[in-house]
Amino acid sequence: MYACRNHPAVIEGLRYCSRCGGQYCSDCIVSFGDRLYCGPCKNEQLRDMQSGIDRTRLNYAGFGKRFGALIIDRLIVFAPLYVLFLVVMFSTMDSKGEPSPWAMLLLIPMIFAMPLYDALMIQYRNGQTIGKRALKLRVVRIDGSPVTAGQAWAARRCDSSSRAASPSSTTSRPSSPTRRPPCTTWHPGRAW
Repeated sequence: MYACRNHPAVIEGLRYCSRCGGQYCSDCIVSFGDRLYCGPCKNEQLRDMQSGIDRTRLNYAGFGKRFGALIIDRLIVFAPLYVLFLVVMFSTMDSKGEPSPWAMLLLIPMIFAMPLYDALMIQYRNGQTIGKRALKLRVVRIDGSPVTAGQAWAARRCDSSSRAASPSSTTSRPSSPTRRPPCTTWHPGRAW
């Protein structure tokens, strides 16, 4: 259960700080323009405004950092599943050296593991998976505030459906006739 960081008894009407992403009650948060800030972040924002630093502009992560985070997340999710699959596969071999067909059922969780991991981590861990946190990245809305639960799940739906429709997940040709365009918005009932 989420609660205000300063008032643990308050669990309703919480708002997110635009700078740190923490949840606070209405008594602990102030508004500058269209953004909300907690006490410590308010002081930092005032100092930034006085020095001329524009913290309202988002810094987008480069390809290398995003790819590194993706690799870390894939290793965290798929390495244990592959090890378990190999252990079960080799331990259920019959006298002919063929694995049990039931061992192949362990491949089914691999289909759902990555989208489930991404959506849950982004929803409950301030927009960060373990790989994103290691490389100091965070998924946020265009105004810098944290993504909602619906946005986290919709993004994973778009990501997995565009991957499933492409012949190869590494293709970079946008003119490929079987490749769907990337999701830019999400509408109920439509994924692109």
